Amino acid sequence: MGWYPDPADARLERYWDGQRWTRNTRVPPSRTAADRPPAAAGPMAPGGYPGTDSLERPGRYAAGFDARPMPYRTQAGFATGGGPTTDDGVRLAGWWSRLAALIVDYLLLTVVQVFALMLFGQRLVAGIEAWEADVLTAVSAGNTDIPLSPADPRYGITTLWIVYNVALLVAQFCYATLMMRFKAATIGQLLMGLRVVRAGHGRERFGLRWSTSLLRNAGWLFCQVFSLFSQLSTLGFVLTAANGLWPLFNPRRQALHDLLARTQVISVRP
Repeated sequence: MGWYPDPADARLERYWDGQRWTRNTRVPPSRTAADRPPAAAGPMAPGGYPGTDSLERPGRYAAGFDARPMPYRTQAGFATGGGPTTDDGVRLAGWWSRLAALIVDYLLLTVVQVFALMLFGQRLVAGIEAWEADVLTAVSAGNTDIPLSPADPRYGITTLWIVYNVALLVAQFCYATLMMRFKAATIGQLLMGLRVVRAGHGRERFGLRWSTSLLRNAGWLFCQVFSLFSQLSTLGFVLTAANGLWPLFNPRRQALHDLLARTQVISVRP
């Protein structure tokens, strides 16, 4: 048992409890070469020092340990725990935490939506209310002829509805692009302890490049645009649903817009 050079980061020492590496790390104190514990010639039986196999080949551990880079919490502040990780060993965000972050962002943007409705006036509000009333009536009567959105010509606000939604989409796009450029996360993601990074670069601590941030959010915007048109709203729903559910089936937990921009979402909480 004791402190030994960290197999995953040569700048640190990690505590060996006699059976396995722990998550406790430290900056090595000033010691002479003579003070350092002698390295064993190879992997030893349980209870001994972990051996040179774990030191000579970073990312590998003594016999019986997983050969993949071990996710752990260090002074850098990255997350620990099981589950998929980036190529450099940082835990990827779970689907539920990403969903929670999205809900927080939509709640915040609802405030913008309220102000936008006030700006566009009562005509738009009246059209939306008429559409909602027709939907409720059709559902209660078991009618399958349900108007898909207020953009339906029968409500007389098709153009106004499109302009209103384009303004909202542009606002959401600018919000997400700027936040990811300078903070690598939206407000919802920051509250949930998430960050967006380049694929395989989980230890980056700065915002995305302009090109990456723009491309990632353009991919998201593409899925939303179809919802502006009643004839294409079903396609928009399918694309949005596929984009949101894709991380559940992707081994690197990437949504479609992550694949497009080559990004991943990581967790910075233990």
